[in-house]
Amino acid sequence: AAQTLDAVELPLVTVEDMQLAGSLALASSLVSAARNDRPERFAALEYASELAERTGETNMLGFGFGPSNVAVWRMQCALEVGDHAEAAALADTVDPRALTVRAREAIYWREYGRALAHLPKQRDNAVTMLRRAEQISPDHVHRHPFTRSTLTELLARAKRDAVGREMRGLAYRAGLHV
Repeated sequence: AAQTLDAVELPLVTVEDMQLAGSLALASSLVSAARNDRPERFAALEYASELAERTGETNMLGFGFGPSNVAVWRMQCALEVGDHAEAAALADTVDPRALTVRAREAIYWREYGRALAHLPKQRDNAVTMLRRAEQISPDHVHRHPFTRSTLTELLARAKRDAVGREMRGLAYRAGLHV
């Protein structure tokens, strides 16, 4: 994946070119996070951020590219390296209504929920965020392997209260044994 992304060179003439180059940089940032290549991850995110500042919030190519989407990718990269506190802090800086693609809004709430699930005393908020994601796009919650793992962890700690019932319903709809 990294070789494929590195092989693409685009002239940055139009807004569409900048969106495509930025989207490729975002994909590269996640690959770098998975490889634990911190300098490359930050370089790719900064490049995407610079391009997003030039394009603004757009959706010309269906990528939903813009500053808000770059922030969601920053959250995803933080989660990839296990920095849940950073992902939650980044989530607090994003206005999800600015995301121009509903699927990206669902991913924002999903990743926020995943981050909160790993922080102390945030179970209730984590479930709330995951439910918001599910309401927007159930498949982005039910079928995402890392989210399913988070749901399993939350389910193991579920209490017999309203949030616990909500959690068990969410886990059931995701196909987990409740």
